[in-house]
Amino acid sequence: LFDHIASCISMFMSQRKVIQYRIPLGFTFSFPCKQEGLTSARLTQWTKGFKCSGVEGEDVVQLLREAIDKRNDIDVDVMAVVNDTTGTLM
Repeated sequence: LFDHIASCISMFMSQRKVIQYRIPLGFTFSFPCKQEGLTSARLTQWTKGFKCSGVEGEDVVQLLREAIDKRNDIDVDVMAVVNDTTGTLM
């Protein structure tokens, strides 16, 4: 899942011709999490019919950062993680 998200970020940055820049990212994650800080949230459980192994109980920001780092083609700094309700209000 997070490898796919990182791939989509890379494609977006390439298409917008900003792949050479360091980009700040706000990450909306629309599943129940225990927010541990501005850039830390642990998935408590999958909902809405989704199920992806190895994610429940894990920090979704860390998983995204690891997927981004594996690529070696983009420089993205995750600045915040919010749920979809908060993201809509922003």
